[in-house]
Parts: sequence; C-alpha cells; structure tokens
Amino acid sequence: MNRFIVASHGWSASNYVAHVLSLHPQIACAHSAAAILADDKAVFDGDNLRRRIPELRKGYVARQQLGLEERYRMLEQQVLQLSSGSVKDDQSRWLGTVHTYRMRDLPVQLGKFGFGRGSQYRLVNLVRHPLDLVVSGFGQFLDLFKIDINEYAWSLNKIVAVKNGINFVEDAVEGTEYKPGDYEVICFASACAVLGSLRLDVDATEELSSSESSPFEYLGVVRMEDIVSSPDAVGNLVSLLTSGETVISHAYLEDVASVKKVNRHNHASPDGTLARWEKLQGWQKKLFANFFAHFELRTPYEEIGYNFDFLAEIE
Repeated sequence: MNRFIVASHGWSASNYVAHVLSLHPQIACAHSAAAILADDKAVFDGDNLRRRIPELRKGYVARQQLGLEERYRMLEQQVLQLSSGSVKDDQSRWLGTVHTYRMRDLPVQLGKFGFGRGSQYRLVNLVRHPLDLVVSGFGQFLDLFKIDINEYAWSLNKIVAVKNGINFVEDAVEGTEYKPGDYEVICFASACAVLGSLRLDVDATEELSSSESSPFEYLGVVRMEDIVSSPDAVGNLVSLLTSGETVISHAYLEDVASVKKVNRHNHASPDGTLARWEKLQGWQKKLFANFFAHFELRTPYEEIGYNFDFLAEIE
C-alpha cells in the first residue's frame, strides 16, 4: 500500500479527519497514538476514552520506541486481515495515520530507526488556532485528569518544566478568588503548557522541510478550520494525500457530509475563536498570553493565516 501521514498534535479534529478519510473506499486510516483503525468515530467518546487509556499509554511509548515502518507493516497486515475477501481489499491502495505521530516525532524516528530504500510517506501537518486548541484541551483535561492520574502527573510536570511556568500561574491568579493549585487552574495551565509541544512541531517542520534525504514528502500545513468547513475540503485533502490517484465521488462526499461533530472536548465552549477568547476569565487570558509569548508561536502561526489581534487587550 502507498502511505501517508497526517501529523497532528491532537485537539485538532484529528478523530474526525481520520474517520472521514477512512470512509473513502481506497483508504484505510488509523487514528491516535494507539493507531486504532478509524472506522468507528465514537472510539474515544464517553467511557470509551477511559477504556482505551491503556492502549493510548502504549501508543505514547511506541511513538519513540517502535519504528514507523514496522508500525505501518503491522497496520497493513491488520487491514488486509479485516478486509479479506471484500471489495475494499482490492481498492485500499492507501494506508494512513492521523495523530499517530506529531511532527516532532518524525526526526526522532528518522534518527533512531532509519528507513528502507525507497520508503516514501506523503506528509501534511494538521494544525488548529492555538487558542482554540488550548480551550479544547482545557475541556478534555477537566474530565481526563479525574480518570488518568498518569496524564495528570505528566501535565503538571510540563508546567513546572517551563521556564517561569510556575510564575506564570501564580501571577495570573494573584488577586483573584483562585489559588495556583486549584483543579481548574491546573487544567487550564496544563493546556497552555502544551503550546510548548507546538513549538517543537514548528522546529521539526523546519528540519524536515530542509532535509534532502528524508523519506517524508512534506506537502505543507492543513488547517483544521478549513477541513471541517465542507465535504469538498475533505475531498481536496484526499487528493493531496493520494497524489490525485483516488476518485472523489459524489457518494463519498455525501458520506462525509453525513458525519457530524466527533469527540468534542469542551462542550461549554462557544463556536469561534473570538467568542472563546471573550468567554475566558481574565486570569485565563493572561495565562494563555504568557505561555504563547514564551514559546514564540505568533509569527509561525500568523504566517499560515491565523489572527491574534485579540491579544492587544492585555498587551
């Protein structure tokens, strides 16, 4: 099978993207660190997330400890076994993953495992407006930390590891009713600390883009906001990932149109970046702004079309 990678940090409609890609008769697609085939869009909804935590933990380790080529070989065997004797068996010419890898994982894979002669992966980076990503992550952490102590501890350590991270938290809540260790504060600060991972992705993208011997054919950034806007945008993504070798039928686009929102993490959040910003409390705005500035993300994200004029409110 030909192969593609949709690198993504998460909280960026990665579940939706994997699912709608898997609806195409010529594509088999897996999602998340656990590399679970994306046929079931509800795989991480509700109690399913709690049940899948052990698989996700193994997947986090596999990103660094299992060679990417070996993982794709395992996925291909799984797809062929599941589809044996079906029409899709003959038509599934493309195998892909979404959010199984982040951009920052790929230089590690390249340096640690290497790739066979002739290996080629078409690669895009799925991104989202950083504020929307933080708000979504905040919503997920409010639920997740209660059932996953490992993730809670890991995220708390990320705050502490950021230079001045503790000061950011303490300064943001000073003079408010909140304390630095309050659960809501830790959840939001943890989501802000994730911005450091976006910085790593930006740096990795520059490294991979400049490599002349990489097995990754980097095709550029794909914005979540564009992909979820219409079935045609999904069709364009399919064409990009598969070199235009797949048929984008009307029936496929109708299937995509029938898929509603998948795995929304923050149900209390309004739609739209500016509306989300306006709903944040003052301490949350300050906390986001400090972490965002610390990781120097404004320029690379403005270059791909995102707007941050709302930050003038607290600058």
